[in-house]
Amino acid sequence: MFKDKWYYSTWFIVILMFLWPFILPLAAAISLMVVQIIKRNEVYDMTKNLKPELIKDLGKLETVKKELTVENENLLNKNNDLKTNIEINTKLCDENTIKLEEIVNKINLNKQKHEQIEKFQQLQKKFRKTY
Repeated sequence: MFKDKWYYSTWFIVILMFLWPFILPLAAAISLMVVQIIKRNEVYDMTKNLKPELIKDLGKLETVKKELTVENENLLNKNNDLKTNIEINTKLCDENTIKLEEIVNKINLNKQKHEQIEKFQQLQKKFRKTY
């Protein structure tokens, strides 16, 4: 009934010889799956510990984002105000240059009138001297 110990060991070796091309990839796949599960658990543990800190940081980032958007809107409004002020100032500058040109023209006319009056007075003096 009971056969020799070499009988069973030889059949075991023969079966392994034919099945090893299937057993090795299966063992490799199982080991890779185990490694991935271990890594996933490690990552999960790390993220579980970090979640409250990340949520706090996210809240801080959201408040900073709101503050920056408000500040950006304020700067845009100031920029628009400055643009309108620049436009108004250029219009006023143009108007002032026109007024200055008119004043310069009036001054030149007054100078010409004054010169003509002086010439007339000199002529009048000459005329009085001679007559």
